[in-house]
Amino acid sequence: MLTDLPQHYHDELPSVASGPLAGLPRTYALAVGLLVHADSSLSEPALLEYVRAYQEVSPLKIGEVWAVPIMLRVGLLENLARLARQMRDARRQRARAHEIVREATAGTRLDLPDHLTDAFAVGLLHALRDQQEVKAELAEAVQACFHRHGVDPNDLLRRENHRQAANQVSIGNAVTGLRLLAALDWSAFFESVSLVERELRSEPTGVYARQTFATRDSYRAAVRALRPRLRH
Repeated sequence: MLTDLPQHYHDELPSVASGPLAGLPRTYALAVGLLVHADSSLSEPALLEYVRAYQEVSPLKIGEVWAVPIMLRVGLLENLARLARQMRDARRQRARAHEIVREATAGTRLDLPDHLTDAFAVGLLHALRDQQEVKAELAEAVQACFHRHGVDPNDLLRRENHRQAANQVSIGNAVTGLRLLAALDWSAFFESVSLVERELRSEPTGVYARQTFATRDSYRAAVRALRPRLRH
C-alpha cells in the first residue's frame, strides 16, 4: 500500500475541508461514501456511475482519479478489520457469559455486569441452554437481569441472528470487492471517468485519441505539471 500511495503522492491529494473526514483525501471520502452506500458491494458499472456522479459536483484531478482504487482498497480493508474486531469482541463477551454461568452452576454467586450487551446476553441464553440441569434460582436470576434491562430474549435472538447474517454478507462483499479491484483495468477506468481525458479527446483532429496509452499518459503528465501542487 505504501508503494501505491507514497507520502508525497498522498500529500498532493486535495483533502476534505470539514466534517468527520476533515483532513483526509477527498478520494478517501468518495470511497467511503460508495462502500457505505453499497455495503462494500462493488461492480464496475456502479463504480463508474458513482465516480461520474461525484464529479458533477466536485471534479477530480488527474492524481485523484488514479487514487480511487487505492482508497477503495483501504476502505474495504478497514471495513474487514472493523467487522473482525466486532466479531472478536462478541466472542469474548459470549465466552465470559458462559464462564459466569459455569461458575454460578458450581455454587459461585451469579455476578452479572451492570451493562448488558447483546453478545453477552446471547451468551447467557446459550450457556443456560447448554446446561444439562439448570438451577431454578439461576434461571430466575438471569430472567430478572433481562427484565431489569428491558431485554426480550426472543427479540434479542432475532436481532443477533440478523446482525450475524448482515456481517457475513458484508464480509463476503468486501472480499469480492477486493478481488474485483485486483481484476479491473484501471487504465481504462481512468480514461472513461477523467474530465481532463475528456477534454483532451475533444480536440478536433482526433490525433490524441488515436495515440497509444503511453503517449496519452505523457500528455496527461504534461497537463498535470502545468498546475501548481496543492499542499494540505
